[in-house]
Amino acid sequence: MRVRHGRARLRAVRALAWATALTGFVVLLMDVQRDPDRCHPNCYDGSDHTFEAGHVWTAYPGSWQWEAQFVIGWGTFLFGLWALYAAGRKGRWQTVASLGVGVVLLLVWIVWVTVQPSPERMA
Repeated sequence: MRVRHGRARLRAVRALAWATALTGFVVLLMDVQRDPDRCHPNCYDGSDHTFEAGHVWTAYPGSWQWEAQFVIGWGTFLFGLWALYAAGRKGRWQTVASLGVGVVLLLVWIVWVTVQPSPERMA
């Protein structure tokens, strides 16, 4: 009986690792797709719009927050891949840790992108 529970648990962990890796890949693709646009055409980059105090960070294409979201997207994908690898070949703590970090990064990215302000608004 214990062997069946162990295999079922391992299958569930592998399924979660696959889901995390695939979702991380989708997040990464979404981040890469929206990266060139960032805030265009509402950017305050010195061309049509000038730099002014009081604008939200999404109105500036060079804001560090854009790069942080991109790094979080890569981290989600890479930790998902590591969890997938670790689920079959490494110890339990590496699998759980990589799954935990991947899921947390995924949730952080989703919440951050969802609540970020529109570049058209003033701060």
